Amino acid sequence: ASNLFRSNTGVTYPYNVAGSVSIKGSSAGNGYYYWFYKWEVTEADCSSPFIPVTATLLTAPQVSISASSTVVCMNDAVTLNGSPAGGSFAGNGVSGSTFIPPNSSGNYYVTYHYSAQNGCEGTDSLMFQISECTGVTAVDKETANWVIYPNPANEKIILQFHSFSSLSIEITDAAGRSILEKANVSSGETINIAHFAQGLYMVRVKDNFSGSTKTFKLTKE
Repeated sequence: ASNLFRSNTGVTYPYNVAGSVSIKGSSAGNGYYYWFYKWEVTEADCSSPFIPVTATLLTAPQVSISASSTVVCMNDAVTLNGSPAGGSFAGNGVSGSTFIPPNSSGNYYVTYHYSAQNGCEGTDSLMFQISECTGVTAVDKETANWVIYPNPANEKIILQFHSFSSLSIEITDAAGRSILEKANVSSGETINIAHFAQGLYMVRVKDNFSGSTKTFKLTKE
């Protein structure tokens, strides 16, 4: 709060600031003038009458990104598709309209950006799950004898491994959806895939004792 003072010497009302303020008297009597150390008076901000304007709402583009598979192996090239055509892809491992997964497993995102002729923009993203895959057999020491055959397969696959191991298996489709899970798989056990649609699948095998895992790329004919 400001401190207000008063004086009864040389008081002459009214006190005018032309066009802005006129102080005509005091509630304590005309012999007193209440004052601050410094008065600062400014005119009201200039304003103009309201003017109607027309706003045009532009339609944002419906943007989408897709790929033949979002579950891929390291160094497998994947063709990217963007809609509407004419946009650009961005992300780690992207070259033009091709995604080449980096040399490490994990999840990677690719973004598609499109600018419409009306100036509006839109984006969409796609996540890829990257695995360190093997072809028919694993190659590291601990899992060197893990074998899935036949590959490509039509009706069934067989997992062959050390008889003393206890393995579990999970098969996912190209979109990363889990299609089949089975625990405590026996060596030489037949796994039926006749009902699978044709295409690429990932078979993740896990040693229930050591926790070691390997991912196989399986083609269903």
